[in-house]
Amino acid sequence: MLNDITISISTVNGTGSQTANKILVQSLILSGYHVSAKNLFPSNIAGLPTRFIIRISKDKYNSYSQDKLVDLSILFNKNKLKEDLQNVSKDSLVLSNEDYKFSDTVLKLNLNLLKCRTLTKDIHESVSVRKLLINMLYVGAAAKMLDLELETAVRATELTLKNLKKEILIANIEALKRGYSALKETKSINIFKPTDLEKCSLNNNMLSLYDGNQSLALGLLNGGAQIFTWYPITPSSSVAENFEHYSKTLKLNRTVLQCEDEISAVTTCLGAGWAGARAVTATSGPGLSLMQESIGLSYFTENPLVIVNVQRAGPSTGLPTRTAQGDLTLSYYSSHGDGFHPVLLPSNPSEAFNDGFYSLSLAQDLQTPVFVLSDLDIGMNEWVQKPLQQISKSSSEGQIQIEKCENYKRFSNNTLISKRSLPRLSDESTAYFTRGSGHDEFGNYSEESKVYEEKLRRLKNKINSLRTLSEFCPQDVVDQKKSSISLVYYGSTSQSIEELKDLIKKDLNVGLVSTYQIRALPLSDDLNIFLSKHKFNFVLEQNRDEQMNRIIKSECNSKTSTTSVVQYNGLPADANHFYKQIQECLKKFESFVLKIGEIT
Repeated sequence: MLNDITISISTVNGTGSQTANKILVQSLILSGYHVSAKNLFPSNIAGLPTRFIIRISKDKYNSYSQDKLVDLSILFNKNKLKEDLQNVSKDSLVLSNEDYKFSDTVLKLNLNLLKCRTLTKDIHESVSVRKLLINMLYVGAAAKMLDLELETAVRATELTLKNLKKEILIANIEALKRGYSALKETKSINIFKPTDLEKCSLNNNMLSLYDGNQSLALGLLNGGAQIFTWYPITPSSSVAENFEHYSKTLKLNRTVLQCEDEISAVTTCLGAGWAGARAVTATSGPGLSLMQESIGLSYFTENPLVIVNVQRAGPSTGLPTRTAQGDLTLSYYSSHGDGFHPVLLPSNPSEAFNDGFYSLSLAQDLQTPVFVLSDLDIGMNEWVQKPLQQISKSSSEGQIQIEKCENYKRFSNNTLISKRSLPRLSDESTAYFTRGSGHDEFGNYSEESKVYEEKLRRLKNKINSLRTLSEFCPQDVVDQKKSSISLVYYGSTSQSIEELKDLIKKDLNVGLVSTYQIRALPLSDDLNIFLSKHKFNFVLEQNRDEQMNRIIKSECNSKTSTTSVVQYNGLPADANHFYKQIQECLKKFESFVLKIGEIT
């Protein structure tokens, strides 16, 4: 009986398969299985191959595995049959379209074929609709091969397609049923029964399967965001689309403005923030590059701003539909000259919701740019999560100068954060001119060296004050006991942690593996203490240049030893990929110790 299975669905991008795949995932969730799903799609709109990977794990692992053989391979891209069969073993089940031509080698596999044209020809009069219904055929057949109840798959279809016309919904359910019953003598996968798992309940009032861009938009709305500016760029566009959708659904008076480019998107936010509005813009790496000067303007003039960066693989245009954590230093040290910024690091859609809420308060309190740094895996893949809970706490307005002030110092150096005045609230005596060039405490133009030094020193101390402010920058530490190995991670690498810990414990015979999740930058002061307790500290990240490890080395005790474990192939975090590097590192250390022993 299998406790961990992988399903690979190969289709053509733009054929509607994504919705069908979601229905299969919903069916598994409703059946009580722990499921994780990854959509690996090309950057063009239609035509190229796309793969959807589903993992069912009794141990509740979420990590994506690029090397694991597929247990059920659903092949509905006739041009990629040979390539898609590379990860299929003789024990794998294969499901495909009878209309395709298969080699003798493939015919010897556990091959199950659907007569797609025959099964769909009388379901609907529209040819285009019938082409889409082919997807529902394989969903029904896969449900049968996974030994799922037909009623459960029908329920998942109703939930997913509830907003379609009734006739289209009925046609999809009919195709599902035909696919389920088409394979009379099919071999099913001997998968564990989830009797020991809590079944997930999905209904119209509960979201248990959602993506990070969706939840981030809801968090921003919950936090009181009033204006959202953007310029389309994958993979951040759906943050703006969801923000606009939920604004209308919830009947909130919000402004969503699609600008002509990223420069105008961020500068519009600066104007809105200066006027007192809670302003947000969303982008990805290339767009963030264009925003650099404006981010420096926001930092230097102490103007609230929230920037959502949903990372993709770079540099340049890079891989627009592949995930990465390569914008960490670009976000943290944005702008030319001296400066660094608060960066919130959600690791899943639930944390993205919370960070969307708190980023607005943090920007208001500190009067500075604040980043929410997500990535494509969190933002565009759907995760099984607990329902989002509205945050009842009121968002902070920051310190505002309301009463009359004869000697108003907008940029006073006597306190880390001086009160700002707003055009709509403040007395005219507190009016001031905002400039991006050198300015004194009153906002007047100045090139005095001492004035500039005092300004930069205060700005640095202001951001550094976050190192002990756990309310906005919580650092989640697990297994703090002293052990030989620790794993330090952030963002979407979180989904590989549980499996990676078990691999290390089992294969390397290590009793305890400590973990530390970095939730924000600047780094918390307690990271130093944590690192000092362990002989080997491995920093997991999805970029080539060890960006988080470099930040740790620059901000933590120089005597603390950390080793980077990286993945930068554009694929979601893979526990086995990280484990192989840790294993090699420990082998080298053991070899080094033995050589030293021989010399002495």
